[in-house]
Amino acid sequence: MAYADAFADWRAALDRRNAGLKPLGGTRTLADLAREYREQVITARQASSSPFAPNTLRDLTKVQQHMLHTWGKYRLQEFNAQLILDMHTDLTKKHSSYMAKRVMTHMHQLFNHAIIWGYLDKNIVAIARPTLPTYTPKDKDPIPMSEARKLVAYAQGTKHFLLYLTGLVYGFRVGELLALKWEDIDWDTRTLHVQRQVQEVQDSPRIREQTKTKAGDRILPLTPRIEALMKVTPHTSEFIFPSQDGTAWLPSNFRRHFSGSRSEGIIGLRQKAGVSSKVTPHIFRHTVATHLVDLDVRGEISDGILGHGKKGVRGRYGRATIETMRKALTEIENQLLEGLT
Repeated sequence: MAYADAFADWRAALDRRNAGLKPLGGTRTLADLAREYREQVITARQASSSPFAPNTLRDLTKVQQHMLHTWGKYRLQEFNAQLILDMHTDLTKKHSSYMAKRVMTHMHQLFNHAIIWGYLDKNIVAIARPTLPTYTPKDKDPIPMSEARKLVAYAQGTKHFLLYLTGLVYGFRVGELLALKWEDIDWDTRTLHVQRQVQEVQDSPRIREQTKTKAGDRILPLTPRIEALMKVTPHTSEFIFPSQDGTAWLPSNFRRHFSGSRSEGIIGLRQKAGVSSKVTPHIFRHTVATHLVDLDVRGEISDGILGHGKKGVRGRYGRATIETMRKALTEIENQLLEGLT
């Protein structure tokens, strides 16, 4: 390198130092860091054996859009505790406290990587977060058994009876429920293997051959009524609950079938059954969790049924566990079907 060029580089480094900026990371902006995170972290993860789910990537894109819209041009070393507080306040006002929390969580990750890559020597987001307002999610009340019975009673007269009964007995995540295949059933052991999920990508179903968490991959017992109904249900598709054309049912279409759509003039099963508008398919999980508590089901068994945390129970752990699950789930099924033929 020519002396003049070397001298110019040296003077530029001095100027950055004198401006209170690190020579390496001083000129990098939040947008630069977010772009590098996508290139270095997300791209590598997507090429691995455990890529991010499409829904996770979609949510991350939304979070980054909100984050970078106003603050993307800020240099990393310009961020301080007051700016982080201002960001949180602005995001809460324009979007929601939940979105503000999501952005702060992602900023925390990004600044950790900035430290690893040598652009910063401290994570100002981690320092500021204890002073930020605490996000408290709204409690999602479970469906009272009387309301759940209304849904089951109405669904009994439709072709979707088995679908809704299964959802209300097991508390599956929507993607898990719609991804169930006939091959997942072991008729000899009377069990059902939950091992994949349907996700929605650009209005099309995509099958992800793994559950949301490792604990979500679980083997559950079939309850008597659900087993009987499955045995007489025609196999028109590889999926137990397919769409009209035999493919996986889109989660949004399922939710529309349940909740209806005012803009499209669709009356959902919920309205037809006379159930509160606050009820959503995801609340089925809260309902089952509550029923299990009411039945005094042990925590590890409840976790195994719902696929929660690290305590998910697999069928290989023994017949006793499966039969304990079967007893609890059968009791929920009996309560739902009380008064029905």
